[in-house]
Amino acid sequence: MKLYIHIGSDKCGSTAIQKSLHLNRSNLIKLGHYVPSSGFGRENGHASCFIDKSGKVFSLLIQELKSIENEFSAAIISWEGIHFLNAKTLINEYKELKEFNSVALYYVRDQAEIIQSGILQQWKQSHCNVPFKKIFPETRKYYNIAERWSNFLGQKTIVVNYDRNKFPKNDIAYDFYNRIGFRDYKLLEPITQSTNDSLQYESALFLSHFGEHCEFKNVNKRKAFVNELISIQKQYSFSKYFFSKSDVAEIRDYYRTNNQQLCKNYGVNIDVNRSCWISDDYDPEVPWNLSSRILEKLASKDQYNIPVTLIDGWHLKGDHKYGIWTFGKVSKLAINIPKAFLKQKKEIFLTIKGEYSNQVAKRSNLIIDEKRFVKGVNLEGFQFKIDYENIGADGIIRLNIENLNMTSGLTISTLTKPRKISFRLEGLSCNHQPINY
Repeated sequence: MKLYIHIGSDKCGSTAIQKSLHLNRSNLIKLGHYVPSSGFGRENGHASCFIDKSGKVFSLLIQELKSIENEFSAAIISWEGIHFLNAKTLINEYKELKEFNSVALYYVRDQAEIIQSGILQQWKQSHCNVPFKKIFPETRKYYNIAERWSNFLGQKTIVVNYDRNKFPKNDIAYDFYNRIGFRDYKLLEPITQSTNDSLQYESALFLSHFGEHCEFKNVNKRKAFVNELISIQKQYSFSKYFFSKSDVAEIRDYYRTNNQQLCKNYGVNIDVNRSCWISDDYDPEVPWNLSSRILEKLASKDQYNIPVTLIDGWHLKGDHKYGIWTFGKVSKLAINIPKAFLKQKKEIFLTIKGEYSNQVAKRSNLIIDEKRFVKGVNLEGFQFKIDYENIGADGIIRLNIENLNMTSGLTISTLTKPRKISFRLEGLSCNHQPINY
Protein backbone atom coordinates (compact mmCIF):
# COMPACT_ATOMS: atom_id res chain seq x y z
CA MET A 1 0.00 0.00 0.00
CA LYS A 2 1.26 3.46 -0.92
CA LEU A 3 0.94 6.02 1.86
CA TYR A 4 0.68 9.65 0.76
CA ILE A 5 1.71 12.05 3.52
CA HIS A 6 0.53 15.60 2.86
CA ILE A 7 3.02 17.66 4.90
CA GLY A 8 1.92 21.19 3.98
CA SER A 9 2.97 23.85 3.68
CA ASP A 10 0.78 26.09 5.81
CA LYS A 11 -1.04 28.86 3.90
CA CYS A 12 -1.04 26.65 0.81
CA GLY A 13 -4.61 25.39 0.75
CA SER A 14 -4.17 22.79 3.48
CA THR A 15 -7.53 23.59 5.10
CA ALA A 16 -9.29 23.09 1.76
CA ILE A 17 -7.58 19.72 1.25
CA GLN A 18 -8.40 18.52 4.75
CA LYS A 19 -11.98 19.69 4.57
CA SER A 20 -12.39 17.88 1.25
CA LEU A 21 -10.88 14.69 2.68
CA HIS A 22 -13.31 14.84 5.60
CA LEU A 23 -16.30 15.55 3.37
CA ASN A 24 -15.43 12.79 0.88
CA ARG A 25 -13.90 10.18 3.17
CA SER A 26 -16.59 7.55 2.53
CA ASN A 27 -16.42 7.90 -1.26
CA LEU A 28 -12.62 7.86 -1.26
CA ILE A 29 -12.58 4.64 0.77
CA LYS A 30 -15.12 3.03 -1.56
CA LEU A 31 -12.88 3.92 -4.49
CA GLY A 32 -9.71 2.47 -2.95
CA HIS A 33 -8.08 5.47 -1.25
CA TYR A 34 -8.19 4.98 2.51
CA VAL A 35 -8.36 7.97 4.88
CA PRO A 36 -7.60 6.87 8.49
CA SER A 37 -10.09 7.95 11.15
CA SER A 38 -7.53 8.01 13.99
CA GLY A 39 -7.04 11.61 15.14
CA PHE A 40 -8.82 12.88 12.02
CA GLY A 41 -10.46 16.31 12.25
CA ARG A 42 -12.73 18.24 9.90
CA GLU A 43 -10.37 21.11 9.05
CA ASN A 44 -7.01 20.10 10.52
CA GLY A 45 -6.63 16.60 9.14
CA HIS A 46 -4.52 14.26 11.25
CA ALA A 47 -3.03 17.01 13.42
CA SER A 48 -3.94 15.18 16.63
CA CYS A 49 -1.69 12.26 15.66
CA PHE A 50 1.35 14.55 15.85
CA ILE A 51 0.27 17.09 18.46
CA ASP A 52 -0.51 14.45 21.09
CA LYS A 53 2.73 14.26 23.10
CA SER A 54 1.89 10.87 24.62
CA GLY A 55 2.15 9.19 21.21
CA LYS A 56 -1.09 7.27 21.77
CA VAL A 57 -3.00 8.82 18.87
CA PHE A 58 -0.08 8.26 16.48
CA SER A 59 0.10 4.61 17.60
CA LEU A 60 -3.60 4.21 16.85
CA LEU A 61 -2.98 5.69 13.39
CA ILE A 62 -0.21 3.16 12.65
CA GLN A 63 -2.34 0.28 13.92
CA GLU A 64 -5.21 1.37 11.70
CA LEU A 65 -2.95 1.64 8.63
CA LYS A 66 -1.47 -1.81 9.27
CA SER A 67 -4.94 -3.32 9.62
CA ILE A 68 -6.00 -2.21 6.12
CA GLU A 69 -2.74 -2.20 4.13
CA ASN A 70 -3.61 -5.43 2.30
CA GLU A 71 -7.06 -4.15 1.36
CA PHE A 72 -6.22 -0.79 -0.21
CA SER A 73 -3.82 0.41 -2.89
CA ALA A 74 -3.35 3.83 -1.26
CA ALA A 75 -3.91 5.68 2.00
CA ILE A 76 -3.74 9.39 2.84
CA ILE A 77 -2.77 11.35 5.94
CA SER A 78 -2.64 15.14 6.04
CA TRP A 79 -1.52 17.95 8.30
CA GLU A 80 0.47 21.02 7.28
CA GLY A 81 2.44 21.07 10.53
CA ILE A 82 4.19 17.79 9.73
CA HIS A 83 6.80 19.52 7.58
CA PHE A 84 8.15 21.38 10.63
CA LEU A 85 9.35 18.13 12.22
CA ASN A 86 13.14 17.87 12.26
CA ALA A 87 15.11 14.80 11.18
CA LYS A 88 15.81 13.64 14.73
CA THR A 89 12.13 13.78 15.72
CA LEU A 90 11.10 11.92 12.58
CA ILE A 91 13.52 9.08 13.25
CA ASN A 92 12.91 8.85 17.01
CA GLU A 93 9.14 9.30 17.12
CA TYR A 94 7.64 8.66 13.68
CA LYS A 95 9.91 6.06 12.06
CA GLU A 96 6.92 3.70 11.64
CA LEU A 97 5.78 5.88 8.74
CA LYS A 98 8.67 4.34 6.79
CA GLU A 99 7.16 0.86 7.07
CA PHE A 100 4.74 1.69 4.27
CA ASN A 101 5.51 2.64 0.67
CA SER A 102 5.39 6.28 1.79
CA VAL A 103 5.90 9.49 -0.16
CA ALA A 104 5.56 13.09 1.06
CA LEU A 105 3.49 15.68 -0.83
CA TYR A 106 4.55 19.29 -0.23
CA TYR A 107 2.96 22.51 -1.58
CA VAL A 108 5.11 25.66 -1.56
CA ARG A 109 4.82 29.29 -2.63
CA ASP A 110 6.92 32.46 -2.79
CA GLN A 111 8.52 33.08 0.61
CA ALA A 112 7.78 36.82 0.70
CA GLU A 113 4.12 36.02 0.07
CA ILE A 114 3.77 33.16 2.56
CA ILE A 115 5.65 34.96 5.35
CA GLN A 116 3.13 37.81 5.25
CA SER A 117 0.21 35.37 5.20
CA GLY A 118 1.78 33.52 8.12
CA ILE A 119 2.07 36.67 10.23
CA LEU A 120 -1.57 37.53 9.61
CA GLN A 121 -2.56 33.95 10.46
CA GLN A 122 -0.73 34.16 13.78
CA TRP A 123 -2.63 37.30 14.71
CA LYS A 124 -5.87 35.55 13.75
CA GLN A 125 -5.25 32.43 15.81
CA SER A 126 -3.88 33.62 19.12
CA HIS A 127 -2.46 36.37 21.30
CA CYS A 128 0.94 37.24 19.91
CA ASN A 129 3.37 40.08 19.41
CA VAL A 130 4.55 39.25 15.91
CA PRO A 131 5.70 42.49 14.23
CA PHE A 132 4.60 43.39 10.74
CA LYS A 133 8.12 43.40 9.35
CA LYS A 134 10.34 41.21 7.20
CA ILE A 135 11.78 38.02 8.67
CA PHE A 136 13.87 35.18 7.27
CA PRO A 137 12.73 31.89 8.90
CA GLU A 138 14.73 28.76 8.20
CA THR A 139 11.44 26.87 7.96
CA ARG A 140 10.90 28.55 4.57
CA LYS A 141 13.93 26.89 3.01
CA TYR A 142 11.83 24.48 0.99
CA TYR A 143 14.68 22.52 -0.57
CA ASN A 144 16.03 21.62 2.89
CA ILE A 145 12.61 20.37 4.01
CA ALA A 146 12.02 18.39 0.82
CA GLU A 147 15.44 16.75 1.20
CA ARG A 148 14.77 15.92 4.85
CA TRP A 149 11.59 14.05 3.95
CA SER A 150 13.14 12.40 0.89
CA ASN A 151 15.98 11.07 3.04
CA PHE A 152 13.60 9.97 5.78
CA LEU A 153 11.19 8.06 3.54
CA GLY A 154 13.70 6.91 0.94
CA GLN A 155 11.52 8.34 -1.82
CA LYS A 156 11.65 11.69 -3.52
CA THR A 157 9.20 14.20 -2.08
CA ILE A 158 6.50 15.44 -4.46
CA VAL A 159 6.88 19.24 -4.42
CA VAL A 160 4.21 21.43 -6.04
CA ASN A 161 4.16 25.18 -6.64
CA TYR A 162 0.95 26.58 -5.12
CA ASP A 163 -0.84 28.35 -7.96
CA ARG A 164 -4.63 28.15 -8.13
CA ASN A 165 -4.64 29.27 -11.77
CA LYS A 166 -2.81 26.08 -12.76
CA PHE A 167 -4.90 23.66 -10.67
CA PRO A 168 -7.73 21.59 -12.23
CA LYS A 169 -10.88 23.68 -11.94
CA ASN A 170 -8.68 26.19 -10.04
CA ASP A 171 -9.14 24.00 -6.97
CA ILE A 172 -6.23 22.72 -4.88
CA ALA A 173 -8.28 19.75 -3.65
CA TYR A 174 -8.60 18.48 -7.22
CA ASP A 175 -4.89 19.04 -7.80
CA PHE A 176 -4.15 17.08 -4.63
CA TYR A 177 -6.28 14.14 -5.76
CA ASN A 178 -4.64 14.26 -9.17
CA ARG A 179 -1.17 14.03 -7.52
CA ILE A 180 -2.15 10.89 -5.62
CA GLY A 181 -3.60 9.21 -8.70
CA PHE A 182 -7.29 9.82 -8.03
CA ARG A 183 -8.99 11.50 -10.99
CA ASP A 184 -12.67 10.64 -10.62
CA TYR A 185 -13.54 14.19 -9.62
CA LYS A 186 -17.22 13.81 -10.51
CA LEU A 187 -17.61 11.25 -7.73
CA LEU A 188 -16.47 13.75 -5.08
CA GLU A 189 -18.48 16.45 -3.42
CA PRO A 190 -16.94 19.91 -3.95
CA ILE A 191 -16.25 22.24 -1.03
CA THR A 192 -16.76 25.97 -0.82
CA GLN A 193 -13.66 27.94 -1.76
CA SER A 194 -13.52 30.29 1.25
CA THR A 195 -12.67 27.67 3.88
CA ASN A 196 -10.18 29.72 5.89
CA ASP A 197 -10.81 33.46 5.70
CA SER A 198 -7.79 35.45 6.83
CA LEU A 199 -7.32 38.74 8.57
CA GLN A 200 -6.01 41.41 6.25
CA TYR A 201 -3.38 43.99 7.07
CA GLU A 202 -5.51 46.85 8.39
CA SER A 203 -7.78 44.63 10.48
CA ALA A 204 -4.80 42.71 11.91
CA LEU A 205 -3.04 45.99 12.67
CA PHE A 206 -6.17 47.22 14.40
CA LEU A 207 -6.34 44.00 16.42
CA SER A 208 -2.73 44.42 17.52
CA HIS A 209 -3.32 48.02 18.66
CA PHE A 210 -6.60 47.13 20.33
CA GLY A 211 -4.85 44.41 22.32
CA GLU A 212 -2.61 47.06 23.83
CA HIS A 213 -5.59 48.55 25.64
CA CYS A 214 -8.12 45.73 26.04
CA GLU A 215 -7.02 42.27 27.12
CA PHE A 216 -9.05 39.25 26.02
CA LYS A 217 -9.07 36.88 28.97
CA ASN A 218 -11.58 34.57 27.34
CA VAL A 219 -10.30 32.68 24.27
CA ASN A 220 -13.77 32.23 22.81
CA LYS A 221 -14.50 35.95 23.09
CA ARG A 222 -11.31 36.75 21.24
CA LYS A 223 -12.22 34.24 18.54
CA ALA A 224 -15.66 35.82 18.19
CA PHE A 225 -14.05 39.26 18.01
CA VAL A 226 -11.67 38.14 15.25
CA ASN A 227 -14.55 36.60 13.30
CA GLU A 228 -16.42 39.89 13.61
CA LEU A 229 -13.37 41.73 12.24
CA ILE A 230 -13.17 39.33 9.29
CA SER A 231 -16.83 40.01 8.58
CA ILE A 232 -16.35 43.78 8.81
CA GLN A 233 -13.22 43.87 6.63
CA LYS A 234 -15.21 42.51 3.69
CA GLN A 235 -16.94 45.89 3.54
CA TYR A 236 -13.64 47.65 2.76
CA SER A 237 -10.79 47.36 0.29
CA PHE A 238 -8.10 46.22 2.68
CA SER A 239 -4.48 45.46 1.84
CA LYS A 240 -3.43 41.84 1.45
CA TYR A 241 0.28 42.64 1.84
CA PHE A 242 2.29 44.99 4.04
CA PHE A 243 5.96 44.51 3.06
CA SER A 244 7.55 47.19 0.91
CA LYS A 245 8.91 46.34 -2.51
CA SER A 246 12.46 46.49 -1.12
CA ASP A 247 11.49 44.14 1.74
CA VAL A 248 10.19 41.62 -0.77
CA ALA A 249 13.35 41.92 -2.88
CA GLU A 250 15.50 41.29 0.19
CA ILE A 251 13.51 38.22 1.23
CA ARG A 252 13.58 36.76 -2.26
CA ASP A 253 17.30 37.31 -2.50
CA TYR A 254 17.82 35.50 0.81
CA TYR A 255 16.03 32.36 -0.42
CA ARG A 256 17.23 32.52 -4.02
CA THR A 257 19.97 29.88 -3.75
CA ASN A 258 17.71 27.47 -1.86
CA ASN A 259 14.95 27.92 -4.43
CA GLN A 260 17.42 27.29 -7.25
CA GLN A 261 18.35 23.98 -5.62
CA LEU A 262 14.65 23.15 -5.32
CA CYS A 263 14.19 23.83 -9.03
CA LYS A 264 17.25 21.79 -10.01
CA ASN A 265 16.44 18.73 -7.88
CA TYR A 266 12.62 18.77 -7.73
CA GLY A 267 11.67 20.62 -10.92
CA VAL A 268 9.73 23.32 -9.04
CA ASN A 269 10.27 26.95 -9.98
CA ILE A 270 8.91 29.27 -7.29
CA ASP A 271 6.75 31.88 -8.98
CA VAL A 272 8.18 35.27 -7.95
CA ASN A 273 6.83 37.27 -10.86
CA ARG A 274 3.73 38.44 -9.00
CA SER A 275 3.61 41.56 -6.86
CA CYS A 276 3.23 40.86 -3.15
CA TRP A 277 4.12 44.21 -1.65
CA ILE A 278 2.10 47.19 -0.54
CA SER A 279 1.47 49.73 -3.28
CA ASP A 280 3.89 52.64 -3.60
CA ASP A 281 1.03 55.13 -3.26
CA TYR A 282 -0.39 53.47 -0.13
CA ASP A 283 -1.43 56.13 2.39
CA PRO A 284 -0.02 55.31 5.87
CA GLU A 285 -2.99 57.15 7.36
CA VAL A 286 -5.38 54.50 6.06
CA PRO A 287 -5.08 52.07 9.01
CA TRP A 288 -5.87 54.82 11.51
CA ASN A 289 -8.80 56.16 9.51
CA LEU A 290 -10.24 52.70 9.07
CA SER A 291 -9.69 51.88 12.74
CA SER A 292 -12.21 54.50 13.78
CA ARG A 293 -14.77 53.13 11.32
CA ILE A 294 -14.19 49.56 12.47
CA LEU A 295 -14.54 50.59 16.10
CA GLU A 296 -17.78 52.36 15.30
CA LYS A 297 -19.19 49.13 13.84
CA LEU A 298 -18.09 47.25 16.95
CA ALA A 299 -19.57 49.82 19.37
CA SER A 300 -22.78 47.87 19.92
CA LYS A 301 -21.03 44.50 20.32
CA ASP A 302 -21.19 44.39 24.11
CA GLN A 303 -20.33 40.66 24.04
CA TYR A 304 -16.69 41.70 23.70
CA ASN A 305 -16.77 43.87 26.84
CA ILE A 306 -15.17 46.79 25.03
CA PRO A 307 -15.09 49.54 27.68
CA VAL A 308 -14.19 52.41 25.36
CA THR A 309 -14.82 52.76 21.65
CA LEU A 310 -12.93 55.47 19.76
CA ILE A 311 -15.14 56.78 16.99
CA ASP A 312 -13.25 59.60 15.31
CA GLY A 313 -10.58 62.22 15.95
CA TRP A 314 -8.05 60.00 17.69
CA HIS A 315 -4.50 59.07 16.94
CA LEU A 316 -4.49 55.33 17.70
CA LYS A 317 -0.88 54.18 17.89
CA GLY A 318 -0.24 50.83 19.57
CA ASP A 319 2.85 51.96 21.40
CA HIS A 320 2.93 53.00 25.06
CA LYS A 321 5.41 55.71 24.17
CA TYR A 322 2.76 57.56 22.19
CA GLY A 323 -0.55 56.30 23.56
CA ILE A 324 -3.99 57.41 22.35
CA TRP A 325 -4.21 61.15 21.68
CA THR A 326 -7.00 63.43 20.57
CA PHE A 327 -6.29 65.16 17.31
CA GLY A 328 -8.22 67.71 15.31
CA LYS A 329 -11.00 69.91 16.61
CA VAL A 330 -13.37 67.18 17.84
CA SER A 331 -12.67 63.71 19.23
CA LYS A 332 -15.59 61.32 19.56
CA LEU A 333 -15.86 58.22 21.73
CA ALA A 334 -18.44 55.87 23.18
CA ILE A 335 -18.46 54.21 26.59
CA ASN A 336 -20.10 50.83 27.08
CA ILE A 337 -21.61 50.89 30.56
CA PRO A 338 -21.15 47.43 32.17
CA LYS A 339 -24.38 45.44 32.42
CA ALA A 340 -23.79 44.94 36.13
CA PHE A 341 -24.08 48.70 36.63
CA LEU A 342 -27.23 48.98 34.54
CA LYS A 343 -28.97 46.21 36.47
CA GLN A 344 -28.57 48.11 39.75
CA LYS A 345 -30.53 51.05 38.33
CA LYS A 346 -28.49 53.68 40.19
CA GLU A 347 -26.80 56.91 39.18
CA ILE A 348 -23.38 56.32 37.62
CA PHE A 349 -20.24 58.44 37.93
CA LEU A 350 -17.91 58.36 34.94
CA THR A 351 -14.28 59.40 35.38
CA ILE A 352 -11.95 60.32 32.54
CA LYS A 353 -8.28 59.45 33.07
CA GLY A 354 -5.46 61.03 31.11
CA GLU A 355 -3.25 64.09 30.72
CA TYR A 356 -2.80 67.09 28.47
CA SER A 357 0.30 67.87 26.48
CA ASN A 358 2.48 70.19 28.57
CA GLN A 359 2.33 72.70 25.71
CA VAL A 360 -1.43 73.37 25.89
CA ALA A 361 -3.91 74.85 28.35
CA LYS A 362 -5.77 72.21 30.32
CA ARG A 363 -9.29 72.79 29.15
CA SER A 364 -11.77 71.24 26.71
CA ASN A 365 -15.47 71.40 26.00
CA LEU A 366 -17.44 68.22 26.58
CA ILE A 367 -20.73 67.24 24.91
CA ILE A 368 -22.51 64.27 26.51
CA ASP A 369 -24.96 62.31 24.33
CA GLU A 370 -25.47 65.42 22.18
CA LYS A 371 -27.52 66.93 25.02
CA ARG A 372 -25.37 68.20 27.86
CA PHE A 373 -22.69 70.78 27.16
CA VAL A 374 -19.91 71.30 29.70
CA LYS A 375 -17.64 74.23 28.91
CA GLY A 376 -13.91 74.60 29.52
CA VAL A 377 -13.26 71.62 31.82
CA ASN A 378 -9.96 70.00 32.76
CA LEU A 379 -10.33 66.38 31.61
CA GLU A 380 -7.55 65.09 33.88
CA GLY A 381 -9.61 63.10 36.39
CA PHE A 382 -12.84 64.83 35.34
CA GLN A 383 -16.02 63.21 36.72
CA PHE A 384 -19.63 63.57 35.66
CA LYS A 385 -22.82 61.93 36.81
CA ILE A 386 -25.36 60.12 34.63
CA ASP A 387 -28.75 59.02 35.87
CA TYR A 388 -29.80 55.50 34.97
CA GLU A 389 -32.91 56.80 33.21
CA ASN A 390 -30.78 58.81 30.78
CA ILE A 391 -28.86 55.80 29.47
CA GLY A 392 -30.16 54.35 26.21
CA ALA A 393 -31.22 50.76 25.68
CA ASP A 394 -27.82 49.94 24.17
CA GLY A 395 -26.06 50.94 27.40
CA ILE A 396 -23.75 53.33 25.54
CA ILE A 397 -22.81 56.89 26.50
CA ARG A 398 -21.43 58.98 23.64
CA LEU A 399 -18.98 61.81 24.26
CA ASN A 400 -17.65 64.54 22.01
CA ILE A 401 -14.50 66.29 23.21
CA GLU A 402 -13.93 69.72 21.64
CA ASN A 403 -10.18 70.31 21.68
CA LEU A 404 -9.79 74.03 22.37
CA ASN A 405 -5.99 74.03 22.45
CA MET A 406 -3.70 71.92 20.31
CA THR A 407 -0.02 71.53 19.60
CA SER A 408 1.89 69.79 16.83
CA GLY A 409 3.28 66.42 17.92
CA LEU A 410 3.68 62.71 17.20
CA THR A 411 6.05 63.01 14.27
CA ILE A 412 6.74 59.32 13.66
CA SER A 413 7.62 57.11 10.72
CA THR A 414 4.01 56.29 9.85
CA LEU A 415 3.00 59.96 9.57
CA THR A 416 3.93 62.39 6.83
CA LYS A 417 3.37 65.43 9.02
CA PRO A 418 2.84 66.18 12.74
CA ARG A 419 -0.58 65.71 14.30
CA LYS A 420 -2.44 68.48 16.09
CA ILE A 421 -2.80 66.84 19.49
CA SER A 422 -4.16 67.94 22.86
CA PHE A 423 -5.14 65.24 25.39
CA ARG A 424 -3.81 61.69 25.93
CA LEU A 425 -6.55 59.28 27.00
CA GLU A 426 -5.56 56.62 29.53
CA GLY A 427 -9.04 55.22 30.17
CA LEU A 428 -12.44 55.70 31.72
CA SER A 429 -13.98 54.16 34.82
CA CYS A 430 -17.53 53.66 36.08
CA ASN A 431 -18.54 53.87 39.75
CA HIS A 432 -21.71 54.28 41.74
CA GLN A 433 -19.99 56.75 44.07
CA PRO A 434 -17.80 59.77 43.17
CA ILE A 435 -14.05 59.31 43.45
CA ASN A 436 -12.24 61.91 45.59
CA TYR A 437 -8.83 63.01 44.31
